[in-house]
Parts: sequence; C-alpha cells; structure tokens
Amino acid sequence: MLTDLRARGVKLERRGDRLRIVGKIDEADIRALAEAKPIILVRLRLLELAAAEGIAPKLVDAIADADLRDCIGLPDDLLRAYLFAMRDSDMRQRGQVPPGENAVAVCARCGPAWLHPAVAAVLPVVDGLPRAAGCAWCRVARERVPHPEVES
Repeated sequence: MLTDLRARGVKLERRGDRLRIVGKIDEADIRALAEAKPIILVRLRLLELAAAEGIAPKLVDAIADADLRDCIGLPDDLLRAYLFAMRDSDMRQRGQVPPGENAVAVCARCGPAWLHPAVAAVLPVVDGLPRAAGCAWCRVARERVPHPEVES
C-alpha cells in the first residue's frame, strides 16, 4: 500500500500517533489507511530510527506486516535493537563483519569467527581462545564467512 501511494506522489508522515497525508487520496485510500494505521505508524517510526542510525531503509521496507504488528507499542530502544539485529544479519549475509564484532572466537561449526566481545567474554576458553558450540555466522554460506586469523 505504501509503495502504491508513493508511486502516486502521496507522502505519509508520522506525527506522534497520527498520520499526516500529503497528496491526493480517495475514500478507498482513507479506509485502507485507517485499517492499516498502527502498522504504518510503526513502519514510519522504524524508518525514522533507521535513518538516525544510518541503517538502510530497504531493511525496514522488507519487514512483513505480520512482523510489524509485533512491534506496535514497543519503546524506541527495543525498535533500535531490532534494527541493529536486522542490519547485522544483513551484513553477515553479504560477508561483512558487523560493527563491534571484533573478538576472535572458535565456533565448533564455523571455525574461527568474529563475535561481539560481550559474547566472547562468557564463553569457555580452550587453548587461549573462547570456544562456542555455534554462532551468528553459522547460518551464512561458508564461502562468505570472513574468518579472522588464528594462530594455533
């Protein structure tokens, strides 16, 4: 719906818990907007937060409406955490190490992997390196996992 409105030159803006419509819409649009208002408001809020954090809007655009329903009423700090998790997952899928994942650990499934220092700090240490049974990189295609250099 938002894509269709954008294509017709209609812009929606969030003003707290209200929608501001800039452009021409008809009665059918008004009914559809009223029905979808909670989801639209949370999507617009996520887009605002993503812009403030330098996160690509395409990640927010890709969120299914069903997932957005679960975000309705969440505070900004949880919405930001959701955005960061999406960004980090997207970066891993593209073979990039997310910001802050600068601790070396050994994953039982991936081998040497970059982890967040807070995660590495709670892992058991074997032969001088934190060891994990699995990690966030395990779902990434093996050829795209950037492996840190580890001396044995």
